Amino acid sequence: GPDTGAVYWSTSPYIPRTTTRIDLEGLFGTSAPGAFDYCGESVAMCVSAGSALAAMGAPGYDVDDNFKSGTVYVVKQRRGPVSGSGQLRLTPYLIPNHRPDLFKQFGRSVDLYDDNGTPYLIVGALNRQGPNDTGVQGSGIAFVYKYSSLADKWTRMSPALVPLDTQPLYDNCAESVSLTRHEGDLLALIGCPSANVDTLVSPGMAFLYVEDGGVWNYANEIIASNRQSGDSFGYAVAIDDRIAIGAPNAGSGNTGSVYVNAVPSVDSTPGRTIARSSDQPFDPADLGSNTRGIGHADGVIGLADVRAVIDVWGGCDHGCDYLNCHG
Repeated sequence: GPDTGAVYWSTSPYIPRTTTRIDLEGLFGTSAPGAFDYCGESVAMCVSAGSALAAMGAPGYDVDDNFKSGTVYVVKQRRGPVSGSGQLRLTPYLIPNHRPDLFKQFGRSVDLYDDNGTPYLIVGALNRQGPNDTGVQGSGIAFVYKYSSLADKWTRMSPALVPLDTQPLYDNCAESVSLTRHEGDLLALIGCPSANVDTLVSPGMAFLYVEDGGVWNYANEIIASNRQSGDSFGYAVAIDDRIAIGAPNAGSGNTGSVYVNAVPSVDSTPGRTIARSSDQPFDPADLGSNTRGIGHADGVIGLADVRAVIDVWGGCDHGCDYLNCHG
């Protein structure tokens, strides 16, 4: 049908000369995406225990009579050789919207993060509009799922990541989501690009959450220091050793801006702001950090920088599937 959507998987690392369209119909049968489901509107990947996982949001998916309630498809690449030329050996997982009558466009945003062999999935649902939830109609929400290799299933963590009271009601919260572990804390970031701030209309904002003992707690809110109405700050977010937030309507003529800064403290007073940054590596060879992983300038040219270069050069051979090496 029209606008069903599709997701393509590259079979060649680093230089995707060849891609294979994932056969979602064959994997998920009657639960596969249909007309106007927009599967692939959001995608994410990670590698865990030597296997690649991909999450694919289908925010237009209808559950029973619930229009555009949404769903998420997750596939895991199984170990061993592929079944044929250009084919993928995949294990399918369907992440259902547990309240399709309440949460709409579930899968509008997704992110995957591997935490030392334990994958986590975050899913954004753009609207809440149920008969018993009219007070926050239109406000977005996000959910985090944890994968258990022992049970071979994804389990939703609690509570849901509900942004603080924002205005207007249609704040587009969870338009973007991101996960990482930073300084020992598992963190989730949610962008709300249509949220009002003080007297400004829709400059946008973001919310940071931290996991503690399997429970998610609000940690901080993030707003731009030079915010203006209509900036859409939070339309795209990413978090790792730093935080990056896109504001596509900021600047003269809506040229757009990206804000980059350190990750806010999870125990500080809410309301910390971040300023626009044009941060550059200290040296062209300073690509990585010995303590913070690949790809982050730390002022020292060391082993992590060499690893970053090797990652760009090429992928592992088949022996790495069993030796568990990286790059």
